[in-house]
Amino acid sequence: MLIKYLLVMYIRIAMRKWLVYFEYNIMVILYVWSYDMVIK
Repeated sequence: MLIKYLLVMYIRIAMRKWLVYFEYNIMVILYVWSYDMVIK
């Protein structure tokens, strides 16, 4: 039971970190794309 609980907690933390990383990547891509559009 304890192992199952720890596994669920680990998955939640991993998902949260992955989502934050994903959102950060999208922000960087949008920033670079808009900067590229301004130069052109």
